[in-house]
Amino acid sequence: MSNPVHQANQIATEALKVTPPAAYGMFKLFGISPADWVTYLTLLYIIIQLMLVIPKWLRQYGPWFTRQYISLRLLIKSVVSR
Repeated sequence: MSNPVHQANQIATEALKVTPPAAYGMFKLFGISPADWVTYLTLLYIIIQLMLVIPKWLRQYGPWFTRQYISLRLLIKSVVSR
């Protein structure tokens, strides 16, 4: 009778040996190479990060940009009206 922990270790080891070829086969099944998957997932990650940070920047720096815009409009108006 074998030790259950030893048997679980053997199963986990064999599963890890099969994982890389299985993942590669799955990626090729959809007709996209693993390099393309990495590219697409990286672009998706960048887009998600931008979607999270841009609203934060607008909340943080929005009032400053508004003040700069108003002061620039007033400056242009004063130069044009001369």
